[in-house]
Amino acid sequence: MGHLSDYTGFTPDEMHDWLKMKFIPKKLAVCDGNGEVQGEFVLGGSTRKMNTVQFTEYVEAIRGWAANELDVVIPDPGEL
Repeated sequence: MGHLSDYTGFTPDEMHDWLKMKFIPKKLAVCDGNGEVQGEFVLGGSTRKMNTVQFTEYVEAIRGWAANELDVVIPDPGEL
């Protein structure tokens, strides 16, 4: 998250939360006693429960987005 934090000015924790909301959104709805939706929210899903393949896909989606949208290159872990 360091490269994106440096680019955006967000802290690494803020960037982590934002990326989870963007790439693994968890949608929640708040209902009243009659079951009618009163509000909807999007939170970031959890990376903790991901297996290796899922986490690799998540990281690659972030790397692709950062390169295409922000022109920020996030090196492969083996390149560090």
